Order: sequence, then structure tokens, then C-alpha cells
Amino acid sequence: MKLNIFITLILAGLLSSCDTQSTTDETVDQQALLNSREIVSSLFKYTKESNPNSVYKNSNAMSVEKNFKVRTTGTIRMEACDFGEGFGRSTIEGVGNATHLGRFTITLSYCFNEQGPVEYIYATQTAANGDQVYSVVVGNNPEVQSIDFMIYDGTGRFENATGFITLFFEFDYENGTFSNHGEGTLTY
Repeated sequence: MKLNIFITLILAGLLSSCDTQSTTDETVDQQALLNSREIVSSLFKYTKESNPNSVYKNSNAMSVEKNFKVRTTGTIRMEACDFGEGFGRSTIEGVGNATHLGRFTITLSYCFNEQGPVEYIYATQTAANGDQVYSVVVGNNPEVQSIDFMIYDGTGRFENATGFITLFFEFDYENGTFSNHGEGTLTY
């Protein structure tokens, strides 16, 4: 199964607004009802209208638009979310290679319920030297299992970076793993 998530931007350092709560027997039973397919399917319920208005294109007078290719593998896990009954937290972590980043790590985490994510889905890719690229999910296509990410900033050489990337995914639901690949542009 292919899922395009710029999970390569599988976003390191996602939202800290949800805290993991202590697991009770009731929470464990509730979590058992949410399988990997449900966790991943919540990403495809994220709509363009859900985007944060605070994300904007930064200006960088010396920036140049470059092709940006990404390939990532990693894991998906489900935890409790502090929003209460019926909510879970999906955490996606991975490693990959990308043009302009080289080898990187990525983590993304978000709270969801059966209707989909209940908060913005941010991602952070961290290069081996510590420079980071920040992105946010802005769209998806469940038919081809792709997720679109808008790049809106970064650190180090990626400060004020902008861009866009579409990632296509394959999931192994039994083992809770994924792989993706995608292309887009990165301006920095």
C-alpha cells in the first residue's frame, strides 16, 4: 500500500499540546480498538481548511529554489492523548535521505479521534549536523496514499526556507512500519 507522506518530514518535534497520560485498563482497552489502519487513515481526513493561519512564507532575499527528493523508512505507534476518551496520539518516527539534507531523522506526532486529527500536523526533519527543516501537512490524496507538506521555515542553512513536497507511502500495518518517497521543491 502506498502512502505519500512527506513523513520524511515525518515530522520531528510535533505538537507538544497533548501529553501522554498514564495508561489505565480502560485506556488500554480503548487503544486496542484503534489499529494501525485507523491511525494512518486519520491523516487522510486532514483538510486544507485545517491549516494554521500562522504558517506563512518567509522571505529570503538570497534564496534559490531547488529540487527536493526524499526517501524515508520508520515506525508508527499509538499512545494515549490527554484530550480524553476516544482520542489517541499517533507518533511517526523515521530516518531517511534527502537532497540538500543528506541523512536525516524525522518525527511527527498528533492527536486524533475517529473524525481525524484534532490539531495541526507539524513535522521536523533534522540533518546530521543539526540543521532542521519545518513543515506542516496541507493536503492529501487517499486514492494514491500521498500527503502534501508545506515547508515554512528551518534552522541553520535552512533558516527562512520555504517549499512543498508530496510523499507517497507504503505501510506494513502488522509490524507498524512505513516507507515513503517523494519530490518537491525547497527554497533556501
